[in-house]
Amino acid sequence: AAAYDLGIINGIDQTMFAPDDFVTYSQTVKMIVCVLGYDVKAQSMGGYPTGYLSQASQLGLLKGVTSGDGDTGISRGETAIIITNALDVNLLMKKSYGSNSYEYIENKNATILSEYLKVIKYEGQITGNYYTTITGTRSLKKGEISLGTSLVFEAGNTNAEELVGRYVTIYVKDDDIGAVLSVTEDSRTEVIAINSEDILEKTSSRLYYDKGGKTEFVDIAADASIIYNSRPSDE
Repeated sequence: AAAYDLGIINGIDQTMFAPDDFVTYSQTVKMIVCVLGYDVKAQSMGGYPTGYLSQASQLGLLKGVTSGDGDTGISRGETAIIITNALDVNLLMKKSYGSNSYEYIENKNATILSEYLKVIKYEGQITGNYYTTITGTRSLKKGEISLGTSLVFEAGNTNAEELVGRYVTIYVKDDDIGAVLSVTEDSRTEVIAINSEDILEKTSSRLYYDKGGKTEFVDIAADASIIYNSRPSDE
C-alpha cells in the first residue's frame, strides 16, 4: 500500500496485484526508475516496459547487468547492482508552477543516498590523520582524517586513516559524528612505500633506496606527496 501511494507500483493490471509472484526484470527497472522520480520521462518514452528500460539505460542503472531480459526473472545479485547504480543518480523532482501543471527538475544536490539514507559522497585527497599531515594546517584527534584542506571526518570502521595522500571516494553519514561508512581508492593514485631505514639519499627530484643490497631510485613528481611515519612506530 505504501509503495502504491508513492507511485512506485500499480499492480499487474487494472484490478490485481500479485505479491507472491517473482519480480521480473522489467518490473524491477520500473520500480527503481519511479523511486528516482523519472516516471514522467519514462512515460513520454513509451511507458512500460520499453520507456522505463530506455530511461534506466540513460541513467546508467543497467551498467554491469548482463542477463536481464524483459519479463524473465531477475536475480537478487543483479537487483543489487541496479540499486547500487541508482544510489548516486540525481533525483527528478516535481516543482509546481501552476494550478494544474508541474515542472520537473533534476536536483543535482539530491540522490537516494543524500535524501533518504542521509549519506553524503565526497571525492578528494586524504590529507592527514592523527599522526601526520601533508598540508600542515590541521591537528586531528585519534580516529579522525582530513579530506582536502577543510573537511574532517571520523574514520569509523574503515581503513581511511591508512590512506593519507591517496585520492579516494568516501561515503559519510550525515549526522553530528560524520563517520566514514566506506572508502575506495582512486585508480589514478600511485603509491610507492619505502622503509625509512632503506633510504640512502633524497634530492629534489629523486629518492635513492637500498633494495636488498641493490641501489634503486624513484623519480619524484612535482605534485607528489611524501609522507613519513603515517602510522605509529610500533605498527
